[in-house]
Amino acid sequence: EFTVPIFTGFFISGKEVRIGERFENDVILEKSLIYTDKIVLKHFQNFIGLRFTSVNYVNPAQSRYLYQLEGVDNGWKELRSENGSGYVSYTNLPHGTYHFRVMTVDSDGLQTDNYAEMDIVIKPSFLNTHLAYFIYSFLALGTCSLLVYTYMKSSRKKIVARHNKELEEMKMSFYTNI
Repeated sequence: EFTVPIFTGFFISGKEVRIGERFENDVILEKSLIYTDKIVLKHFQNFIGLRFTSVNYVNPAQSRYLYQLEGVDNGWKELRSENGSGYVSYTNLPHGTYHFRVMTVDSDGLQTDNYAEMDIVIKPSFLNTHLAYFIYSFLALGTCSLLVYTYMKSSRKKIVARHNKELEEMKMSFYTNI
């Protein structure tokens, strides 16, 4: 018989995140994982782990799961459990939105479409935000404008100096011809 797995633990950098507790100055879990559909993390909180279980009182050692983190895993991965509980971890995830799904597989290898799922959002650092890209573009445009202005000013000085030199030479040749 198939049961939908339930999430029993969420970890950041190997430390379990508890409901309502501050974790690195933020409350990550405001309610139980069973009722949590989405977890939002900062860019440096990208080493995560999920623990899940399904109800298998008959033979927990036969518990098998299929799981997938969309955007990271190419397909479903299988996990066999000795104690009925499963744990997966992902390290160094880039910023983005991920969708984690896990389902149970019975002893015959049959699977179902009943799965537990959760969205995990890792926010970008300030250096990767739209505002930062705007600032980078503004600085690049300002630098290019300054370079063009400096070049034009230097060219103008050279042209004026050359014209002044030609004018002096013309004056000298005019006075020497008189």
